[in-house]
Amino acid sequence: MRSMRCVKEEKSSIVRRSALIGLTAAVALFICAIVPSDSSAAAARSVDLTGTVFEQVGLEANIDPRLLYAVALCESAYNPDSSLGTVLPYPWVLRIGSTPFYGADFFETKKTLTRYLAKSQSVDVGMMQINVKWHAHRVSDPVDLLDPLTNVRVGAEILNELFDRYPNNAIKAIGLYHSGTPEKAARYGKTVWRVYSSLLERFPCYKIYVAQ
Repeated sequence: MRSMRCVKEEKSSIVRRSALIGLTAAVALFICAIVPSDSSAAAARSVDLTGTVFEQVGLEANIDPRLLYAVALCESAYNPDSSLGTVLPYPWVLRIGSTPFYGADFFETKKTLTRYLAKSQSVDVGMMQINVKWHAHRVSDPVDLLDPLTNVRVGAEILNELFDRYPNNAIKAIGLYHSGTPEKAARYGKTVWRVYSSLLERFPCYKIYVAQ
């Protein structure tokens, strides 16, 4: 038998085995998060991932959907409507170096991606900021990474490979998703873990399977 409990351990083996069971249909929380002005950390206010690509991929990849959401939030948080005062993972984000581009829609972002790729393959794409130079082999065409479902699936695939490499150190594995530089990786891993931990605390009714 499997028992249900919220994940709080930092071991990759626990994070990976965590998959969504479900949520009462009556629950309908607005997905939002607060990012400090320095954008170095984020604290989730409330989130309902039911029916989202994070839930779907979480079940497929056996990763807690909240962890996938936390990574996406740290990678691509954007506020398309300043009147809301919130940010969300944004699918139409491209980045070359430290310069981000936020497209209005798929078509504008596709056009810009094509232009970027004519100059350099080192382009980060979409909610999970998948780098074309290192991960183009995971899709048939870089434009595929603009599809939110494909983007999150590729991100989960990368995370699972890192969890396999560091089965007892989730923070290190998550950090290496972002950078191979030790200092940057350590900082990023801790930031994502703070966001993930906040989601666990603020959404305790989000039940998950944990293998015993």
